[in-house]
Amino acid sequence: MTTSKLIARLIARAAVLSVLVAGAGAGAGCNLEPSVPGSPTYEADVKPILEARCIRCHGYPQLVGATPMVRFDVYDCSGDAGVPGCAVGAKVAAPLMKSRIQLGKNDPLHMPPKPAAPLSQYQIDTIAKWADSGAPEL
Repeated sequence: MTTSKLIARLIARAAVLSVLVAGAGAGAGCNLEPSVPGSPTYEADVKPILEARCIRCHGYPQLVGATPMVRFDVYDCSGDAGVPGCAVGAKVAAPLMKSRIQLGKNDPLHMPPKPAAPLSQYQIDTIAKWADSGAPEL
């Protein structure tokens, strides 16, 4: 057998194998996203999501009537959280973050708002688990 025929056979087998693996993965509920960390923390797990997806609107100096989440411990209020002029950090905002990202996509309070792409299920689950575990920083 010539080298070119051997290479062609190997390529054909690799193509068939990749189709079989992809089909088996799809049928078995294969998920290419990483597993949600057992104990997510702000620094290691949540902050990278917020920096990638939320800082554009929820970071300083862009903040215009929105909750800042780029910092963990900001708390500068003239009133209560949710009152104009009140800025809370990620730890205080964790339950609110969780509830807003879990709202239905058509809910006007859903985050991120349209036309932004929705968070992945991994990102939603990571933030929710972090909030449920008391929103630890480290």
